[in-house]
Amino acid sequence: MPRTTGVYVFRIAVAGGLVAAAVGGAAATSAAGAVTVPCSVTSLISAISTANTTPASSSLTLTSGCAYTLTAADNATDGGTGLPVITGQVSIQGSGATITRSATAAFRLFDVASGGSLTLSDMTLSNGLINDGVNGGGAIFSHGPLSVTHTTFSGNSAPAATGISGGAINAVAALTVSLSTFTGNTAQEGGGILSQGTTSVTDTTFTGNTATQFGGGAIVVTTGTTTIARDTFSGNTGPGGGAIDNDTTVNVSNSTFTGNTAGSNGGGAIQNFGTATITQSTFSGNSSAFGANLHNLTTSGSMTVSQSIVANGAGGGGNCSGSPAIVDGGHNIDTGTSCGFSAANRSMSNTNPALGPLASNGGPTQTMALPSDSPAVNAIPATVAGCPGSTDQRGVSRPQGPACDIGAYELIAQTPPPPPPPPPAGGQIRGFGGTCLDDFHSGTVNRNKIDVYRCNGTAAQRWVLASDGELQVFGKCLDDPAFGHRGTRLVLFTCNGGANQRWTHTAGGQYVLAFRHLCLDDPGFSTANGTAVRVWSCDGGANQRWTRPA
Repeated sequence: MPRTTGVYVFRIAVAGGLVAAAVGGAAATSAAGAVTVPCSVTSLISAISTANTTPASSSLTLTSGCAYTLTAADNATDGGTGLPVITGQVSIQGSGATITRSATAAFRLFDVASGGSLTLSDMTLSNGLINDGVNGGGAIFSHGPLSVTHTTFSGNSAPAATGISGGAINAVAALTVSLSTFTGNTAQEGGGILSQGTTSVTDTTFTGNTATQFGGGAIVVTTGTTTIARDTFSGNTGPGGGAIDNDTTVNVSNSTFTGNTAGSNGGGAIQNFGTATITQSTFSGNSSAFGANLHNLTTSGSMTVSQSIVANGAGGGGNCSGSPAIVDGGHNIDTGTSCGFSAANRSMSNTNPALGPLASNGGPTQTMALPSDSPAVNAIPATVAGCPGSTDQRGVSRPQGPACDIGAYELIAQTPPPPPPPPPAGGQIRGFGGTCLDDFHSGTVNRNKIDVYRCNGTAAQRWVLASDGELQVFGKCLDDPAFGHRGTRLVLFTCNGGANQRWTHTAGGQYVLAFRHLCLDDPGFSTANGTAVRVWSCDGGANQRWTRPA
């Protein structure tokens, strides 16, 4: 059900001023000016304090694999923060490190002042806790711009914040999140993120986050515009909007929502009180008694759904519910009739899209694949806006076939496999006792030994009898280095067209050298691996009978 506007006024009012604090410490600065932070909390606090006031040292790199474990708050800002408030333009590259709280005292990890900005990448932020009943942002409270990429938020919480929560992030200013994961975060509303400004979330996964009192198990949008693109929401829970609760403006595209649950307020995946625009997305198996997937209760906005799948709602509610009715933007699929999709808009009701389970199908986030016989495949003509030149949740270009597919997943067009490559040139030359003519150890240098060896099918036994009589392996020739002296051991040598490299294969199976008409000979009728072959007077013996390349 809608909440009172008084909550929102309170939320904005408390988002105001900050008092910054700084604590000294130690960090290492390279010759190039990049600051590498040793694996200690003291060093991290010192490095952030310096970064706030020293632009040349504002880019920090954490120690790879380190766990920076905070045991006490550094300052009391916004209910308590474990690290110095970010007042400068600070960037922290995590190198896979973790920043975590391990204390009975409640405090978040980061706080960004309105005049500061923070960029985080490649780290884990865990177990932050703000519990003062006023402020939110269990991991980060950002009054200034915040950019996060390749970062995991795990187990952060704002359980008591009234009207301004955000289990992982409470963002007042611009927020950009990409290629990140939010898992197991909890708050009264916005278990993962509370967005109070302009927010962009791309290529990110929200799983197992919880809103306990209001809505938005993963995200609550209270003011400004939030853009959701190529994201996956699964297993999130809230009283309303199991994944997203929107109070102002949210734009969702190429995203997947499955297994999210809302309580009595409705909207297993999304609950809308403002303006929601949903395109090329997939909703399946979300649960609520009101709008198992989508619930619309706006008084001044709308919820528009285009080129999307709304399927398999659970929990007693239809796939869609609320008032006013959802706007059918065209080319949608509803497994029931509750969404009000119309054939006049090229949408389909009572239609099973035959979605696969949530799985890793390529790209940074999981998706639900379409089989080739799904009615969602090739259902959007290539002339429809949003189809040509776009990509699906995984980054696969649309269309793959003659038309685009409905939902977040575009089935990759199957092309006939290329013909198998031709078999490699040449074959075995078999000699006495089942041995084969062999290039010793597959050598390709000039004067490499040529021997007999058990037949094994390797490239060293793949010979070509060229039209000019050259016997070639690895592109080089069987060569008589002494030009016609009986008993000379044969070698591999660069082909040069000489008479000492040209052979004739007779009806009797002999290879006769053009120069002085000596024969290819296995000395002593040997079957021992590695026996060097030679030229010898042609005598018709079994040790001079060889096959043509097989």
